[in-house]
Amino acid sequence: MNIKDFAKVAGVSVATVSKIMNGKDSGISMETRQRVLRLAKEYQYTPYASIKNSTAQNSYTVALLADFSDPVYDPVMRGAEQTLGSYGYALMVMNYEGAPDRLTQALYILGSKNINALLLLAAHALPEEALDILREFHVPVMLLNAGQAASFPRLDIDYMAAADLALRQMLSYGHTRIGCILERDSFQGTQIAEAYTHFCYENDIRFDRKYIYDARSGIEGGQMGFQQLSHLGATAVLCQNEEIAKGAYLAAESYGTAIPDDISLVGLASGRSHALLHPNLSVVHISASGLGARAAQAVIDTIERGGAPSDVESLGDHSFILGSSLSAPRESFPTKSKVVVVGSLNMDIMIHVPGFPQPGETVLSPLIAEIPGGKGANQAAGVGKLGGNVYMIGRLGNDREGKQLYQSLYENNVNLDGVTIEDDCATGKAYIHVASSGESTIVVYPGANRKLSPMHIRQSASLFQDAEYCLISTETLPETVYAVVKTARQHGVRIVLKPSAVAEISPQVLDGLYLLIPNEKEINYLLPDQGITLEEKARHFLSQGVQHVIVTLGENGAMLCSKSETVYFPAADFQPVDTTGAADSFISALVVALTEANDLHHAIRFATYAAGITVTRQGVQPALPDRMTMRLYADKITS
Repeated sequence: MNIKDFAKVAGVSVATVSKIMNGKDSGISMETRQRVLRLAKEYQYTPYASIKNSTAQNSYTVALLADFSDPVYDPVMRGAEQTLGSYGYALMVMNYEGAPDRLTQALYILGSKNINALLLLAAHALPEEALDILREFHVPVMLLNAGQAASFPRLDIDYMAAADLALRQMLSYGHTRIGCILERDSFQGTQIAEAYTHFCYENDIRFDRKYIYDARSGIEGGQMGFQQLSHLGATAVLCQNEEIAKGAYLAAESYGTAIPDDISLVGLASGRSHALLHPNLSVVHISASGLGARAAQAVIDTIERGGAPSDVESLGDHSFILGSSLSAPRESFPTKSKVVVVGSLNMDIMIHVPGFPQPGETVLSPLIAEIPGGKGANQAAGVGKLGGNVYMIGRLGNDREGKQLYQSLYENNVNLDGVTIEDDCATGKAYIHVASSGESTIVVYPGANRKLSPMHIRQSASLFQDAEYCLISTETLPETVYAVVKTARQHGVRIVLKPSAVAEISPQVLDGLYLLIPNEKEINYLLPDQGITLEEKARHFLSQGVQHVIVTLGENGAMLCSKSETVYFPAADFQPVDTTGAADSFISALVVALTEANDLHHAIRFATYAAGITVTRQGVQPALPDRMTMRLYADKITS
């Protein structure tokens, strides 16, 4: 560091620095003098240091400047130290803590030291000011993992190769919904993101940027990334390093998510802390110590034999270590029950109002929002978010709303083989007025849903093979409902029917239904006779061939009526914000619980908590709970 450099850092003239450093500062303020002397100490500035260094003898010392928080720092240091020691060289280590100002300060200090070479381990791109200082360095410089085109030799780890190896291992186990938790502003994160993109296109996997989570810090980023990717339905997650993986493990523990039963984890690791995680983390082991050793060898060759360090290189000698955190996704297990949902797909137009408008009254809305919905789509998304193996049959318009609905279902783990697009019809819409009390009223424009015909059901008959349950509502055309019931019966599938907006249901549909699930208004609409009780109305449907009737009662819970019993179940104790999706959440959760070999009583308790969670949130599909959320209430559900 020469006097001009230091004067720039101190913000004074060269003459002022000279006077202060030589004790001729009588005309300079005490404040300026103290500040310059303090900075001289911090930057270890010594007058004429550059002249001394130019004539100094070989110090047999190589400096390593690094951010100690970088997970690869420790093995890089050890690899460099071992190689340098074998040649009789010492390693001087400095930490710049990831801060640009600390980096420039450290470079100025090292520039005044009698060192033979500098290794700079940079997790992120170097600022231009640092590059300018390096260009004036008096010793050979090598950048490690900088991933940056600069006028310096560079030695990098090939993170693209490491990520590709990890992704292919996950694919070999059957994972196609793979997410990544990365530090995108780092060289490593950029390479892994590029590898992930190539991997998706090469293996015909749908690429979605939402599956790449940008982590701002190690453990905390891992926690937040794991939570988001779990919500999106990822079955496996690749963590950039061990710190991020630790955060993912903490999030899984907090939400009661089982690794790898619910979600698999694979990390890139340069150390050994992955072996301490439980279950043991499966990793692609990166030879960061090899990076340090290769870099040290390169600068020793430069020092002792002349010339320059080798050109840009990448170390791709990685190995996969299988731990206990990777297994096949749950949906690929042969015992996973299949659920088919047939019904409406609508874009919900949520209109929030203080109270419902009366005839002739105009009410101002403080908030309006578009949210993917429709009873069929909601139920399918509900099953998917809870980990069910669900297939949707329905129709969408070839418009913006249709694309948004398709994307939402995909993100919620719904198989879309049975969803077709209508070019000459708009996507269905539901105009939902939500009062401040949480109650709602709905006006539906069917749109493309009206195109869902018996012929479409026959074309989709193969989806009913090996299915255990079929969910349908009477929002669909009567002839289509009957076609669904007929097809499901032919395949031995249990049918769950939600009556909606109808005054009667055909005896052909009722006979043999496994579950009929009306709310109190709907059963009264079907049987308006005021002289009979709710239980008697339920038993009327049992006499029509229905095996079980569940009447949902809002804040009063639900009533199960079977031939052998009538049981009331209390509602979960939640404060409602929007009740729009309660019924769809109840039905989807009920069926998921049944597919997991639970009895009907447990399934209803599970469903009441799912519905209770849903009404505390706005909208329907975004409000539906996932499995992590449901595990928070596992004790209450089973008690």
